[in-house]
Amino acid sequence: MGRPRIYDTPHFCLHTYVRKGHTYVEAYRNEWDPEKKRSRIAQRKYVGVLDTTTGRARLGKKYLSENPQYEGKILYYEDKQLVERTPEEVQEELDKRVPSPLNDVVSYGASAACWLVAQQSGMLED
Repeated sequence: MGRPRIYDTPHFCLHTYVRKGHTYVEAYRNEWDPEKKRSRIAQRKYVGVLDTTTGRARLGKKYLSENPQYEGKILYYEDKQLVERTPEEVQEELDKRVPSPLNDVVSYGASAACWLVAQQSGMLED
């Protein structure tokens, strides 16, 4: 027998989405739809706003009132879950990160290919 498709207790997964330049964290719970034979989102909850540079989640008032265990804690969004960490731990991790040289690489492949096609077809002579 397979896993139950509907959880008795509210089982929520977290994900992020971007709207108008801000990143938000949202919790959702899926249910199996026997008619369409696929899962669908049965319930959604707004969790809060995510600071993308540090990963810190600022929880919304309604979410905090429903989940008082998070009150007064500093939470970060990592691996699709809320994790309690101190700002010092996060700053140490940010300081350890080495900037990647790949961030500054610009690809000229497509431009070079266009120039070669234009040269070989004689378009540059016109």
